[in-house]
Amino acid sequence: MWKSMKQKQILYRTMILDIHRKKSENVIPENTPEKQYEYYEKNFLYNPAYLQSLFAEFPELERLLQQSVVQQEEMEHKIKDRLEQDREEITELFCENQSFGSAVEIDLSVGDTHNGGCSTAKVILDNGVTLYYKNYKDQKAQWYQELYRYLCKKTGITCKEVRYLVRETYGWEEKIEKKTVKQRRR
Repeated sequence: MWKSMKQKQILYRTMILDIHRKKSENVIPENTPEKQYEYYEKNFLYNPAYLQSLFAEFPELERLLQQSVVQQEEMEHKIKDRLEQDREEITELFCENQSFGSAVEIDLSVGDTHNGGCSTAKVILDNGVTLYYKNYKDQKAQWYQELYRYLCKKTGITCKEVRYLVRETYGWEEKIEKKTVKQRRR
């Protein structure tokens, strides 16, 4: 029912208040917070008639949820358009020339929202490659990588470079895998 984690986040404070009211009215019979939430979710949160009464009590909540849905749809559409627009460069730079058809997942809950609902998004392509869409020009990160490469070369150490595709108002960044470092005994 709720399209994204962001919509759930909009609901959280109101849900907490409402759950506490229901508990004080002895409407929620469960005794653990987890069971109380499950009961609330099943019996109230996914009940359209109940939601309408909640929206009548908190009209700003409904407006914020509707705004969030519209912003998310616009953002997903923008990312898909830019993915198609940058297809050749993305295939070459991030996919090692392995073509892709489309994005199988666009996760907009990766970063904070700014400028009308825009945020960083995790994009998983159908060829298995994961990259991040940044809704701003990430030129500083690219300059940092150039400086990092220069310093590594000068000191003779190897480095893992992060690949970026920087556009005028947005950019793409490769996903860096988190790995533990094993220390060698000397």
